[in-house]
Amino acid sequence: MLGRIIATEEGPTPSQFCFLSSARVDKNSFVEYELDGGRGLAMITDLRKDNRYYSEAENVHQSDRAGVDLSARFPTGEWEYLLATCQVHGLLKDGRVLRATTAPSPGTKVGKAGNDLLQVFLGFEQGGLHIGSVEHHDLDVRVPVSRLFQKHVAILAMSGAGKSYLTSVILEELLSRKQEQTPAVVLVDVHGEYSSLADDTTVRGRVRVIRGEDLKLPVSSLSPHDFFTLIPDASAPQKRELRRVIEEARHAMREGSGPYDMQELVKRVENDSKMNELVAEALVAWLSGLDATNLFDKHGMDVAKLANVGNLSILDLGEMIDSRKKQMILSYIAGQLFNKRRANSIPPFLLIVEEAHQFCREGATSGDSLSRDIIETIAREGRKFGASLCLISQRPIQLSTTALSQCNSVVILRVTNPYDIKHIGESCEALDRSSLDSITTLQVGEALIVGEAVRFPLFIKVRQRRSQESRPSKTLEEMAGEFASSRLTRAADAAAFM
Repeated sequence: MLGRIIATEEGPTPSQFCFLSSARVDKNSFVEYELDGGRGLAMITDLRKDNRYYSEAENVHQSDRAGVDLSARFPTGEWEYLLATCQVHGLLKDGRVLRATTAPSPGTKVGKAGNDLLQVFLGFEQGGLHIGSVEHHDLDVRVPVSRLFQKHVAILAMSGAGKSYLTSVILEELLSRKQEQTPAVVLVDVHGEYSSLADDTTVRGRVRVIRGEDLKLPVSSLSPHDFFTLIPDASAPQKRELRRVIEEARHAMREGSGPYDMQELVKRVENDSKMNELVAEALVAWLSGLDATNLFDKHGMDVAKLANVGNLSILDLGEMIDSRKKQMILSYIAGQLFNKRRANSIPPFLLIVEEAHQFCREGATSGDSLSRDIIETIAREGRKFGASLCLISQRPIQLSTTALSQCNSVVILRVTNPYDIKHIGESCEALDRSSLDSITTLQVGEALIVGEAVRFPLFIKVRQRRSQESRPSKTLEEMAGEFASSRLTRAADAAAFM
């Protein structure tokens, strides 16, 4: 027993109560109590210690001035007590989880919640993804795949708080499952942090890494809508004429001319006698600009090959600087994946987007966020077709509210920016005030999960990953030392040559 429920001005009520405890208890831990022949579950949302001997500031001040130690003269320890405020999560009765509709009686015993009760309330399953343990409880967090991903998930944290580490743990869990029970996973890796997963012997053969420089988009597979996404500032007449040119090129390809590249489209525009000269000049400029990115060719990649049941495809964009090129890649790949999934030509998939605020920015113009529309479309409609999103961001306030609001599960690691915290609170309906206030105190390796994945706000400790990190971070001193050493080496080599 931890203590007993007491009567206060605020309760107890069906939704909250306070209990007096003489034992050690922790904020955000779970407790249970008897209610209506069942077992109630509540979370400790706040703690307050009191002591009648130290309740009057003037008395304590005078004692200190006189050099009197109150604890030496009076039994101060016997009068210290701990008051825990709890939020009720529900009632387990006859094997069913019910909403608590009656208040517990003052004097009711309160104990630490049993693991069996927590598993039922939180919906853990033995075959779920083991991503960590419940904080203050010896219980593994095993979240069912469907509950975590089917209605999309967001992972939010400041830089260095452990987003990539947690994502790697989740990927390890997905890849350790039977292939036929796991969706295809496609990861847009902006910083090249996940490539080491391909070297993990336990998942060898299930991870494919595609370098950014090897990614080519097939021009002959781009629809007019795809081109309009890539050149969002084109006028209505320009779009109309470009559509006609593309349809003519596609017709010729079906007649046997074969795939075409961007330069062939440019020639078609230049040789089109029916096209207005100004429109033609603009289209040639647009298409030549796209061709100059070196991102397009006749054949390009087959997006369907990225989506294999139970396998992970990593698009490593770590060496790519141009953010517009990154958005072009994601826009095309996400669009193709979604369309092929709707046609049931590829398996259900999970698309993980690192630095999602770069690809789906709130308030950005269409020209600055080429991939936003398709991400928002998948966020709104993907769950119906088995197309799931995992959006990872260190700047939640810059992430599209439309996309974030569609993520029914949110995993939050440490965030300190007040604007980001406010945005998270406004976007996550399941996040209560007490849990929101705790976000700034999270340490590396700790996280808060809210939403459909766990039903109630849950603080966890992320488990240790099994695979090796791709690029261990170096300190500023180490980088400076390496640079200085390399300069000395070059200077010595130059002197020896002279």
